[in-house]
Amino acid sequence: MSKMYHLCLDIRGALLNWNDREMRGVLQHDDGRPMNAREAKNALMDEIAKGRKVIPCSPCDNFDYQRGCQGHEEPDDQPAPPRDCSACGKPLPPTDHPFPSGYCWECVSTKTMDQLGRESNSRKV
Repeated sequence: MSKMYHLCLDIRGALLNWNDREMRGVLQHDDGRPMNAREAKNALMDEIAKGRKVIPCSPCDNFDYQRGCQGHEEPDDQPAPPRDCSACGKPLPPTDHPFPSGYCWECVSTKTMDQLGRESNSRKV
């Protein structure tokens, strides 16, 4: 089993470090309208007044307003299916780290990126 964590926003960090342009539109009113910078700052100040240090960036059912998401157990993923090189079509070994995005080392070492892009595009159906 592995754990997945939701992102959260440090309220003080946002108030101290974000300018008005960065603050605008980050938070929403209850009806979904984006808040302007002043409204967002006031809403974050209200959260601090409630004693909160962080707020969730997405819905989370295991959230602590002092420390953030406490994690969600997830089953381990199944191994990824074997992949093929985008240029030559040969299967990539599971330990091979393709460079870049799906090419085997043999293709990368013998061809330019321009050539790889053309070959990859010509293979698409």
